[in-house]
Amino acid sequence: MRLVQDAEVWTEQVKCLKNRDPQVRSAAVANLGRLGPEAKFAIAGLRQRLTDADPGVRSRAATALGEIGPAAVAELIQALALPDRSVRREAVWGLAKLGPEAAPAIPALARALADRDASIRKGAARALGLLGRTARPAIPFLIRALKDTDLLFCRMAAWALGRIGSAAVDALVAALSSHDKFIRREAAWALGQIGPEAAVAVPKLIAILKVSSEETSPEIPLPKIHAHQDTEVVCLHPIPDVTLRVNAVRALGEIGISARSAIQALMTALGDVNDNVAAAAAEALNRLDEDSSTGWCLKAAG
Repeated sequence: MRLVQDAEVWTEQVKCLKNRDPQVRSAAVANLGRLGPEAKFAIAGLRQRLTDADPGVRSRAATALGEIGPAAVAELIQALALPDRSVRREAVWGLAKLGPEAAPAIPALARALADRDASIRKGAARALGLLGRTARPAIPFLIRALKDTDLLFCRMAAWALGRIGSAAVDALVAALSSHDKFIRREAAWALGQIGPEAAVAVPKLIAILKVSSEETSPEIPLPKIHAHQDTEVVCLHPIPDVTLRVNAVRALGEIGISARSAIQALMTALGDVNDNVAAAAAEALNRLDEDSSTGWCLKAAG
C-alpha cells in the first residue's frame, strides 16, 4: 500500500485496520503512522489495534500513535498499562519524543520506572528528563530508581533528576545518606549536573570526603589469630567508595564558588591514595579558581 494524499484512500486505510488478514492490518497501521500528526483522524482505530490478536500489529499501532504526537498522548498513556511489553516499549519512546507535551503522562511514566523491562525503564527516565522541571512529581520514583541493578538505567534516572533541577536537590541531599551505595553515588553525580543551584548540598558533600578520609587512615591492628583457632573473617572497616568520592568532588567543582567552604577538603583530597580522586580534586579546585574573580583558591593553595 503506497502512501498517498487522497482522502478516500486514507478512509480505506482506516477500514483496513479491521481486516481479517493481520498483514493487511499491519500495513494499514504502518501507513497511517507515516502520515504523522495528520493521522489524528485514525487515533480511535489505532487505539483498538493496541490489543490486536497479532503482536506485530499491536507494536506497530503503538509506534504509529507515537508518530501522530501530542494528539495521541492519552492513547500512549493507555498503552503503558498494557501487558505486551513491545507495546509499552513503543509507547514510552513515543512519549519521550514529545518532550514537554508529554506532561499529562508523568504519573504513568513514573510508574514505568519500575517496569520489568529495562528498555521501558530507561525510556521512562529519558522521557521524564526531557520534561525537565515539569517532572517534579516523579522525583520520589526517580530516587528509588537509583538503586536499580541496571547501572545505565541508574545513570539515566540521575540524569533526569539533574534535568529537573533545583526541585530535586532536597531529595538528592537526603539520598546521600542512603544505605544503598548506588543511590549515594548517583545522587552525588546528579547534584553535580544541577550545579550552582545545588549549593545547599555542599556540607553533605564535604562530609563524604571527610568520612572517606577517615576510612583510609591506618586501621587498629587486629589481634593475632593462631592457626589452630576457628575463625570467621569479618570487615571491621568499610571499604572507601572511590566512585562516591569522585562524584562528590566533581559535584563540588560544578557547584562552583558557592562551594568555597570545600577548599580545605579538596586540597586534602589532592593527596588521596586513589589517582582518580586526586585528579578530580585538582580539576574541582581549578573550577573554583576560575569562578573566582580574585583567585582566592590559588591564594589558599599557596
